[in-house]
Amino acid sequence: GDRYGAMFEMVNAENLNKQVIREPEKIPEIIHRYVELLKSIHALEAAPGELPDARRVFVTIAERMAGDIGKRNAGRVIKLLEAMPENRHILHGDAHLMNVMDSNGTLMMIDMDTLCTGDPAFEFGALYTSYIAFSEDDPENTMKFHGLSGENCSRIFRDALREYLGNPDEETIRKAEQKIALLGCLRFIDVLDKEFPEDALRKLRYRHTAEHIAELLPQIDSLVL
Repeated sequence: GDRYGAMFEMVNAENLNKQVIREPEKIPEIIHRYVELLKSIHALEAAPGELPDARRVFVTIAERMAGDIGKRNAGRVIKLLEAMPENRHILHGDAHLMNVMDSNGTLMMIDMDTLCTGDPAFEFGALYTSYIAFSEDDPENTMKFHGLSGENCSRIFRDALREYLGNPDEETIRKAEQKIALLGCLRFIDVLDKEFPEDALRKLRYRHTAEHIAELLPQIDSLVL
């Protein structure tokens, strides 16, 4: 139609995840460049209806997964989501470092099928899923998927959040992480439902994720980051 698209084929670039693996001492520098990229994307606004609204996407998840997280908890999640103001700023939706390419010093994003609009909390919720949630019941997951230790994955997530928020006090970080963890758990249970076979690990992850959602809800009065 009248929209633009982008296709990347044989891009002369290296993703930031490989840079972290090769030069872990440069994590602070890499995180700084990464956060600047996120902020530049989040500063852009889409026209009404041009991209999916993350609020509606997550309401649908909560409705569909109510049997697993509990109808009462699903209702509380939906209430929090619907209380969020409209936000048409663009989010990547799966911005882990393997999806950030460095082409001769210029950063670009790939795998943009998750592009949407909303509060930055949704962006960091996806990062929580990738860097934290997947490894809880499978500690080797971070090495298998990212090629990084759990410690470094946790560092990437928390250092990026801290810098994005302007290096605030610990209480501000703690409250932000609670909101992000709730959204990350919702995204995780959605991914488990859609993409993973029914086995013992999936059942354990379902149970722990539902427990986390129940524990987090009483501590959160707003999901706006």
